Order: sequence, then C-alpha cells, then structure tokens
Amino acid sequence: DHDLVTSNCLAARKDTVHASLYRKLPKPYVNLGFPKMGTTSIHHYFECGGLISTHFGCGKRSKKCAVCTKESVQAGMPPLSRCGKADVYSQIDNGTYFPQIELLEEFVHGHPNATFFLTFRSMEKWYHSLTHWPPRKNGPHMDERFKRHNISGSPSNERKSNPEEFSEWYCRHVTRVRKIVAENPSHTLVEIDVEDPDIGQRMQGIFGIDKSCWGHTNVNAKIHPEVNRSEVIVSKHLIRREKVNDVDNYNEDDMNDGKTISASDNESANSFDSGDAEEEILLDEG
Repeated sequence: DHDLVTSNCLAARKDTVHASLYRKLPKPYVNLGFPKMGTTSIHHYFECGGLISTHFGCGKRSKKCAVCTKESVQAGMPPLSRCGKADVYSQIDNGTYFPQIELLEEFVHGHPNATFFLTFRSMEKWYHSLTHWPPRKNGPHMDERFKRHNISGSPSNERKSNPEEFSEWYCRHVTRVRKIVAENPSHTLVEIDVEDPDIGQRMQGIFGIDKSCWGHTNVNAKIHPEVNRSEVIVSKHLIRREKVNDVDNYNEDDMNDGKTISASDNESANSFDSGDAEEEILLDEG
C-alpha cells in the first residue's frame, strides 16, 4: 500500500473512485491541490453543474477561505465551520497560508465524509506559471511569495527558485494526502490530471455533470499568445492592461502549435485584493 501511495506522486491515479460511488460522492468537495493547477476550472465546472462552489473567498462576506478555516480551527471547530455553506471549495489557500497543508488532519477528522481532490499538471508548466504570475516584469511572482511566507515544506527562500524544489514540494504534499486518506476510508480522493484530453468525460462519469462544463478558464494570454480568445476566459487584469497600453499582442486566429490550452493553463485572475498591499493576492488564482 505504501508503494501505491508514494509511486508516481506527480501523476494522477485514475482508479481512486470505485464505480459504485459514481454520481454518489458525498459533499463537501474540497480541493487539496495547489494554486495554478486548475482550481478555477474545478470551480466553474461545478458551478456550471448547478452546485454552490467557492473559490478563494468563502461565505457571504467573501472572507478568504484561508482565514475562515484557520479561525474555525482556532475556535475548536472543523475547518469549514465559519466558511459559509457550499458544495465545493475549489481553492482554500490564499497564496500565503495553505489550509490544505497546515490543517490537513483537521479537514480529514473534522469533515469525515468530505470528498477530497488533488489536481495534477506538467510540473514544467506549473513552475512556468508560478514564475510568470502576476504578469509584470520585475515581480515578485508567485514562487517568490510562496517562499517568503514560509509555507510548510515550501522551497527555501535563501536561494533562487528552481523547478526541482517545487516539484519535490508538491510530491511530498501528494504523498501525505494519499496516505492520510488511505488511513481514513470514509473519504474518497479524486485525482484529476487537468491536461488529460478526456478529463471532461471522466468528470461527467464521476459527477454526472456534462463534460461541456469542463472548459478553458483564465488563461494568461500574455504567456500563451497562441490562444484563441473565443475559447477561453482571459484574465481581466491583462485585458485592463491591454486597454491602458492600447496594444493587442494576442493572436485571435489559429493556434500556432495546433493544441488547445487546457484548464491546466489557468493564469488567473479577475482582480487583486486591494485590502492588503503586502499580500497582493489574486482573487482568482486558477
């Protein structure tokens, strides 16, 4: 069993959901994956299917999910107790505090019937996303923010970022999540490769929501100039910048490499959280 948990820690397993549970998985659905790994696509998929889904903000006052989960645990309650009512929590971190790491045991024991998600994509593409978002020349970018806030297990802030360290960080997280879910069989772990061309069909089979709801969302067209805007929801931040500069560098015609940018290429975000200049966390982090 240990080998099954630790092997291929950077690849999604397709056999974690028994067929008898298809369309019957209990809620809430909680994504334990990391930012820039298709969180927005999960959010829009379930919203499209009629479920109540949160992304980054939880509850009526749009309090950050990272904040309300921490407050709930500090008050002696399960993590989602002060986070409003939702079916799906597609992104629970805020880029500086990761409940999926710091409060993993509390999620598992405090919400004994929750269905958990882990998302996967090419580590090369993930690292490229981290080191290019927000799309500004001099940074700081997301990889630097992760290190600055000393998130448990994150790469050291004492040296320059490198893809190997970030891959190893996610591998350790995946291994930990797989292990604790295996030890607590009341939970189901759904592993999603957001670059899998058949992921829409697979999601439809598991959740009963039409595969057309799995779409292309929040692509950073600044680093994906080949993307056809009619096929994606482009970051509003980039659109605003484009209007200001009166420059359009986006290719709206054919895709250069013949490939469709998938949900894995979410480069978020709808707006900045202006309430905290130090965090400057994106409200929609793909």
